[in-house]
Amino acid sequence: KEYLACDRLVVFGDQKNDMDLFKVADECYAVDNAVDELKALATDIIKANDEDGVAQWLTQNSNLKGAFTMTNNITINTHSSIRLDLGDIIYFDPFEIKEEVHDADMIFVTHDHFDHFSPDDIAKITKEDTLIIAPESTKENVLKNSCIKEENCIFVVPEKNYEIEGLLVEVVRSYNIGREFHTKEMNWCGYVVTADGVSYYVAGDTDVVPEICKVQCDVAMIPVGGTYTMNHEEAVEFAKQAAPTVVIPTHYGTLAGEKTNGPDFKKLCEEACPSVRVELKLNFD
Repeated sequence: KEYLACDRLVVFGDQKNDMDLFKVADECYAVDNAVDELKALATDIIKANDEDGVAQWLTQNSNLKGAFTMTNNITINTHSSIRLDLGDIIYFDPFEIKEEVHDADMIFVTHDHFDHFSPDDIAKITKEDTLIIAPESTKENVLKNSCIKEENCIFVVPEKNYEIEGLLVEVVRSYNIGREFHTKEMNWCGYVVTADGVSYYVAGDTDVVPEICKVQCDVAMIPVGGTYTMNHEEAVEFAKQAAPTVVIPTHYGTLAGEKTNGPDFKKLCEEACPSVRVELKLNFD
């Protein structure tokens, strides 16, 4: 791999002789007729050889280089806890951080439920000059309970745009319809962060509401676990309307939803929106 001049190494296989290549690749796809040992190493299973699985995958991912380059700087820690490396290190809703890393340049908070605003986890990633960006409606809680100095706190309101440390930030309203977990009046939000021409949308906890369907972004990180947010079937409607290049499902398999919600969303979305690439980044090991 060290001799390959590429941003991302993607491989396909079906037999044991492909295993060594699978072990060094960034993305590895086993066809459905592959041996079980190879499937165990695969990023995902695609259609079988006699169903033209590789050809279909390549057709659906014709923007391969762009899609992979846009997402290889994203880590989903758990649930909706996201780390984005743009040179500056940006966290969204840090939660269940295992080690004290103190590497955050910016922390975006979508709302102040315990699994999205966790002072203990914020303390593990902050530096002296870390900025925190949060909804205006959470100001009292953030100032009282986070370790961030008030001069490093930026409070925002939905449906406005900001420039923060050279990043363009669009604040998108997030809420439920017909449920009281996240009401529109709470003024909670998601964020579209744009840097170097690539836009990343982190939705927060929301249903498929008109505001999020208008979002224009390259990469969308959306909840699919249901109960408190849209479920995996409803999330497909967002993908249809917003049509990002890549969707990464979040908010499932631990505190909400089932571990199968992500793969189920991927299957439905690829059938309904073949131009949208779905990437699974939540790891339950």
